[in-house]
Amino acid sequence: MARRASESRFFENRLREYSTRNEDNVLRDGTLTPLVLNEIHQLGSQFLAEWEQKSASRHGLEGECVYTGIGGAALLHYFLFMKNKNPTALDKAVAAVNVCLPHLKFKDPSFLCGDAGVLAVGAAAYCKSGNLEMADKLYKQLESFSGIILSPDSKVPDELLYGRAGYLYSLLFLKKECPGEITVSDALIRETCGAIIKSGENWSARMRFPAPLYYEWYSEAYLGAAHGFAGILFMLLNAVSYLNAEDLEKKVRVTIDHLRNSRFPSGNFPAAIGDRSDNLVHWCHGAPGFVFLFAKAFQVFGDYKYRDAAYEAAVNVWERGLLKKGYGLCHGVAGNAYALLYMFQVLGDKAFLHRAAEFAKFCGTRGKLPVNVPDTPMSMFEGLGGTIYFLNDFLDPMNAKFPEIVVLTYGNEMSDIEERSFRNNLKDFPSDKEESVVQRDGTLNIEFQSSSRSMADKYFSEWRTKTRTDHDRGYSGESVYTGLGGAALLHYFVHSKSKDPAELRNCLEVVEKQVGRLKFKYPSFLCGDAGLLAIGAAARCRNGEPDKARAYYHEIIKKLSGMVLDTNSGIPDEVLYGRAGFLYALLFVQRECSPEVTVDEKLIRDVCSAILDSGERFSRNVRFPAPLYYEWHDKAYLGAAHGFCGILFLLLSAKVYLREEDVRKVRATIDHLMSLRFASGNFPSSLGSRSDKLVHWCHGAPGFVFLMAKSFEVFRDPRYLEVTRDAADIVWKYGLLKKGFGLCHGVAGNAYALLYAYQVLRDERFLHRAAEFARFCEQRGRIRVNTPDRPLSMFEGLAGTAYFLIDFQDFEKAKFPGFVV
Repeated sequence: MARRASESRFFENRLREYSTRNEDNVLRDGTLTPLVLNEIHQLGSQFLAEWEQKSASRHGLEGECVYTGIGGAALLHYFLFMKNKNPTALDKAVAAVNVCLPHLKFKDPSFLCGDAGVLAVGAAAYCKSGNLEMADKLYKQLESFSGIILSPDSKVPDELLYGRAGYLYSLLFLKKECPGEITVSDALIRETCGAIIKSGENWSARMRFPAPLYYEWYSEAYLGAAHGFAGILFMLLNAVSYLNAEDLEKKVRVTIDHLRNSRFPSGNFPAAIGDRSDNLVHWCHGAPGFVFLFAKAFQVFGDYKYRDAAYEAAVNVWERGLLKKGYGLCHGVAGNAYALLYMFQVLGDKAFLHRAAEFAKFCGTRGKLPVNVPDTPMSMFEGLGGTIYFLNDFLDPMNAKFPEIVVLTYGNEMSDIEERSFRNNLKDFPSDKEESVVQRDGTLNIEFQSSSRSMADKYFSEWRTKTRTDHDRGYSGESVYTGLGGAALLHYFVHSKSKDPAELRNCLEVVEKQVGRLKFKYPSFLCGDAGLLAIGAAARCRNGEPDKARAYYHEIIKKLSGMVLDTNSGIPDEVLYGRAGFLYALLFVQRECSPEVTVDEKLIRDVCSAILDSGERFSRNVRFPAPLYYEWHDKAYLGAAHGFCGILFLLLSAKVYLREEDVRKVRATIDHLMSLRFASGNFPSSLGSRSDKLVHWCHGAPGFVFLMAKSFEVFRDPRYLEVTRDAADIVWKYGLLKKGFGLCHGVAGNAYALLYAYQVLRDERFLHRAAEFARFCEQRGRIRVNTPDRPLSMFEGLAGTAYFLIDFQDFEKAKFPGFVV
């Protein structure tokens, strides 16, 4: 029977609990209110002024380490520089490192309580100051620990504070902070992970432990984050791309599953195996460390049992986390607040953002309540340094990180991406506009306009010729995506630009030939039957035949709307085949045929409701942590073609037809998706995927450029602005795809993403980059790329490339076909 924690260890939690009714106090529309942010900012500034004064004489610090010593001061100064870009903070970080360096004993290899932390922070600080020679020297000293780390006989522990897991963090920290300046050895990271796992296997065999991995520190099998299983396994999950599948699934995961069984009925965890005392709710021992472990396990494996375990532990932190130990990180309020915040970041549940904010505000009681005075009151992990770190970090809650946590979600080795794309040697947006294709008046220079127009004409002419002579090989079926529906769309589009009546006749000829072959199986614009009918309606309107246009529109309603509105029809919700694609078809007809054809606005509203109802039902069934959840062929895709991204983008495009409560559901789901980003800025192709390799419109960052830019346009929340820029940077870096020059998974589709970022954000850097991608299309036929199955089609082949190049001539109005309304 577990002994319940004595209330003498924590203050009774009388803080305001989350409810939608009090959103106007702490949260508004799922984000922190300016009032709360200002309160926390003022608190952080007040504490920083006190800390600066007292720590200057090293008062309240002990030794050189990050945990209690001057190394922690260096880390805090470095962190404040990275947040505020104040060069004085960087100078102070370097100075603190220099104080520490002569005293390092090169005995303990960890980040927090060993020498590796000072070396890693020092290398990062020198790197940012431009002294790469010194940065590299410190990294080489960090590497010198590898002997004792990799030796099974070195007696180095595996835990976080003093051991191998702490050394692993040092390597990951530098890999994240200095990715272009310091080459952190991937082999060393992999070997360190291997050494931790091998040590755990040896211990487990020796102790006959019922799980594959077992760890001790000073003859005690600790479970928490500081010295035990939770911290070690969490760090291994942070480096998941360096683990082989067997180590991950059969050793790390099985051990995590075993740990779940050790929790108390309260949701808390023992400090060590065999301990029956349910009294510690600290980051170092107890539930907070397991919040991190289980939330990360849910992020990596996608298994909801880990989410549920994280929830139980986090509720325990909320109830018993206002510790009388103080306000620090290791065993204080700030560390517990980070655990609540991590729940919000991973699961998207804004109740935990509210709770973390309440804990942050509670730090304002420092000096007013009777708490323990730590041995090192100014230090990073026991004292005021850590409280300041947290309060400043919390001002950007989506990106805040406990300072012993690196979010390299699912791995950040970019070799897979690099193998799938050409190295981007294109000229980036220069500081001197004279060298950019974008002129001072915001237009494109004459030389570029001329060359891109010639290229567009050339590719369209080639496409038209080959379509006449080789359409059996170049297309498949009637769809817009790979079929002759795409040919009809391109003819219609060229007519809309040139007013050439021959192109309108060509469009109508294709439509009339293909419409009789429709099977009315799928209702979408791109891969279903609504696309050809919608294009036919638009073409008849342009041809002065409104009655025939209305006939095409009514055919869409008659043959397809029933299956769309029937939530039991088996129709998916995604863009390529499903309801979101049908929604686009209605919006396309509305845009192209008004006022000749009146699209039923109630039908648009009903389609939106069907998509939302389906997502809510799915979410309830799988207990998803966001209001909406979608699958296609039993897989929760995230990208624009089959997944969340495309569905939510179309719903935001039809926002005028949504109820306010539905807009909130869409937004909350978008907020959850943001937490799934890889450290690179890219996004997984599906929930649970650990593969950071796809940068396509269909899967990965390009689709999220559209969604996040649209979210910023609708909600004006700067968080979406930041994610848009990060995703667009990934598109620029890795978007010259070897798949080819098409729309779905090619250069043209990625160029549209960059162009959309410009259209919404008005950042000319992205217009320049889109223009450079357009110019890269000249390489078609000169460099080796994959040959698509349907080389003339709209979404795989030449038609899409030609469409983009023609569209780019009027870049302010250009729209990704079949997706942007």
